Amino acid sequence: MGKENSLITNDVSVLNNDKTLFTSIDLSETENKAKLYNSLQKCDVRINDIVGETIEFSDIFIEEKPYTETDEKTGEVKTTKKFRTILYGTNGQTYVSAAYGVYNSLKNIISIFGLPTKDVPFKVQVDKRKTQNGHDTLILIVK
Repeated sequence: MGKENSLITNDVSVLNNDKTLFTSIDLSETENKAKLYNSLQKCDVRINDIVGETIEFSDIFIEEKPYTETDEKTGEVKTTKKFRTILYGTNGQTYVSAAYGVYNSLKNIISIFGLPTKDVPFKVQVDKRKTQNGHDTLILIVK
């Protein structure tokens, strides 16, 4: 029962590979599996709705999905990656975002600080910044 699910991993190195799902949650306990499953069905807060606020979290989930869109002018079909990121707050709430900036911020935070834990949770502030092409994106600022 304590084995890792073959589709979901706790290995941080997959954030730079082709694996599609990552979580810091210990999936050896049924309670934690339920926590993960329920957050995949519904999260409490959209990160886009709390710009300027601070989140303290002890677990994460990242899902990579292929996304295909067609350019209306040229008809060109382009496939990119989209990321769903869920943060598990120390307050019991779940926070979700599909913004690449949140995924990228989190990937960089983990690369520098390691993974959050219940004993050492991360505290971040949600912020917005302009991308090179002028769009707004969400980012996380370590507090």
